[in-house]
Amino acid sequence: LDGKHVVFGQVVEGMDVVKKIESYGSQSGKTTKTITVADCGQL
Repeated sequence: LDGKHVVFGQVVEGMDVVKKIESYGSQSGKTTKTITVADCGQL
């Protein structure tokens, strides 16, 4: 991640999804597209 936002935990599966979401980030911290986490099980 970018060093500005902190996430605790571990990605057990789906790191490809995390990387895809990361690709929508920007220098300002806003995403270039709307991202919705739905039906994820646990956060």
